[in-house]
Amino acid sequence: MKRGHASVDVLVVGSGVAGLAAALEAARGGARVNVLECEATYGGASILSGGGCCIVGSPVQESCGILDDPHLALTDWTKRGGGAADLDWADRYLRASRAEVYDWLAELGVGWEPRLVWQAGNTVPRWHKPRGGGGAVMATLRRELDRLCGRGGVRVNATARRLVTRGPDVVGVELESDGSTEVLSAPATIVATGGFVSNRAMLAEQARHYGPLPHLLSGSGPSTLGRGHRLLAEVGAQFSHMSLIWFYPVGTPDPVDPAGRRGLMVRGVRDEVWVNAEGRRFCDEHQRGHSEGGSALLNQPGQFSWGIIDAVGIEDLVLANNGYYGDSENTIPSRRLEFLTGSSHVRRADSIEDLARAIGVASAALVQTIASYNHAIAARLPADPQTGKDLRDARPINQPPYTAIRYQPLAQKNLGGVLTDLHCAVLTADSVPVPGLYAAGEVAGMAGGHINGASGLEGTMFGPCLYSGRVAGAAAVGKSVR
Repeated sequence: MKRGHASVDVLVVGSGVAGLAAALEAARGGARVNVLECEATYGGASILSGGGCCIVGSPVQESCGILDDPHLALTDWTKRGGGAADLDWADRYLRASRAEVYDWLAELGVGWEPRLVWQAGNTVPRWHKPRGGGGAVMATLRRELDRLCGRGGVRVNATARRLVTRGPDVVGVELESDGSTEVLSAPATIVATGGFVSNRAMLAEQARHYGPLPHLLSGSGPSTLGRGHRLLAEVGAQFSHMSLIWFYPVGTPDPVDPAGRRGLMVRGVRDEVWVNAEGRRFCDEHQRGHSEGGSALLNQPGQFSWGIIDAVGIEDLVLANNGYYGDSENTIPSRRLEFLTGSSHVRRADSIEDLARAIGVASAALVQTIASYNHAIAARLPADPQTGKDLRDARPINQPPYTAIRYQPLAQKNLGGVLTDLHCAVLTADSVPVPGLYAAGEVAGMAGGHINGASGLEGTMFGPCLYSGRVAGAAAVGKSVR
């Protein structure tokens, strides 16, 4: 069944942080805006995110006496990107991050935690956490957008089937909603559909150069299936660095997923050790990102490890990537227990010896590993002699029962995407802007196509997605964001 035509000023495909930021920016510029979301609820992967942002020159840094500047941050960013980062976009984001991300969200009512977290690759701490995580940011953006556009501004269960063109121009979207097809026209369309890591076929195709990945899990949101990539490819868009994938080392199969392909990301646990199939530690367990922890896990026998946690540490465990368990900040205690007792990838025991037998590693090796770790803490060493892990606030692993969680590589983000100019206009294979078409967020490699390059500093996903959304929304109505 087909419906007639309708029109707005700006169409946004996708309701994650990039999509809502784009819609809000366009609405503030006086545009009539519609956001199309294929799922039954808004928010995409962003609503499940921790929302951490790499920010330069913030009030939090100032209050902590931390001197930072965009040039220093860009130096760190460049090293992390391995020669593949879009440094024009990176420089633009870093210079704008204080005013256009931190201050902008604060003016909307988002609070920022007063404590900074140092993340690997940064000369100084830059990782800022919004209070309430990504869920709080998304609720704030949605509330402001509803105020400007009404509840009808975001249409759920509305799937974009194709971009409508007239000559070289994109002039709207053909969408399917409630079993009907309709065309929604607009002089500007912004694609902000997120990534593709939940599309197993697409992930396998793009990640071939990593070699065999026998235990690879898909993270992010279930709707990150590459739909926007298909829409953009059909109108001749150019893509960049699509083979670069962000892996976390702390994924474990989600028992709620019957196919066993989706992964939960374990957060919150500070006092744990990771051991490989031989019962040996191989990495500083604080390095839970792609460049250190992710790369180290891929180099282990079988590409898996066990996270060993005692009875005290397990109370801090947060299960991310599935709202069934809670939000990005807290896991529902009963759901945590359900996971711990129901997952076939979790083992529990009253002694380290019994735990070793349960996970199939040599008892003597695991006992020695845990004893050495505890001894370093008891000796008040500032850093772990084996991995360099900061032990100043560490607590020994000595309270039974003990839990072992099997960790596998978790594909959380694609670092490449559709190529855009600095105004988020989508570029063709000839690097010519497609009239009327913009892209922002993960479908555009967070911003521009490959803002991070081969890797990234933590906080350079959510922040640039929000920022590129704002840039796209402003450009769609003939305005600009710094």
